[in-house]
Amino acid sequence: WYQRRVHGGTGGPLNQKVIAQPEIRHIQCTESDWILVACDGVFESRFSNEEVTEFIRVQFEQTDDLAVICGRVADEAIARGSTDNITCMLVQLKDGNEYQAIGGEFIPGPFHAKPKSGAFLQAYRKAAESAGFTMGQALEMRHDKVRSLMQQRILELKENGGSSGQDEVLASLREEMVSFKPGPDKSLKGPERTKWFTTLARQLESLEDEQDGGINSKLAKLQQMGIPLSALGGANPTDK
Repeated sequence: WYQRRVHGGTGGPLNQKVIAQPEIRHIQCTESDWILVACDGVFESRFSNEEVTEFIRVQFEQTDDLAVICGRVADEAIARGSTDNITCMLVQLKDGNEYQAIGGEFIPGPFHAKPKSGAFLQAYRKAAESAGFTMGQALEMRHDKVRSLMQQRILELKENGGSSGQDEVLASLREEMVSFKPGPDKSLKGPERTKWFTTLARQLESLEDEQDGGINSKLAKLQQMGIPLSALGGANPTDK
């Protein structure tokens, strides 16, 4: 039903664009081989299977960090025009005991203060605390990571003759940096610098509380006047 209504498919189940019957192959592998498990969002643009394979091979010459390589694959897919959701995972076939001994690494995800969402801030804080970091530390790490990614992207564009003004990846990073404005003073170091990001988090959370309080206060007054919320039309403004 979904294939016919959404994708316009006709015929039987095996004649659709997406089918439930897998293609199975038996391949002899060695410890030097690797496997990429990815959704179609990686390949839907100008990024063929062969190009993805070559791209990853080049990345292995620069780093052995699988998370970094997967991140670069996702960035490259977006840069090539992918608009679908993107998920990818690299699997190596060699002994992983040494890699496991390194332990986990906390990498804060994208942080956007807009729209200011209490649920988002709470989730971001919980993710940081579950890894043993404070909200301030997580924001500081993300801020520094975004700056590093911006510098790296600018160098890549210069080497490839691209335009930084039209690059979607760079534009997204710049948009994220707006959430950290005006940014910590360059003279701040160590705990004092982390404190600046902790203060930023508290300010954002305080602003969210004020916005929610303002809405709830106005609704309460209307209800006291005997005006039901249904009379306002549309969805309840307090719905998240």
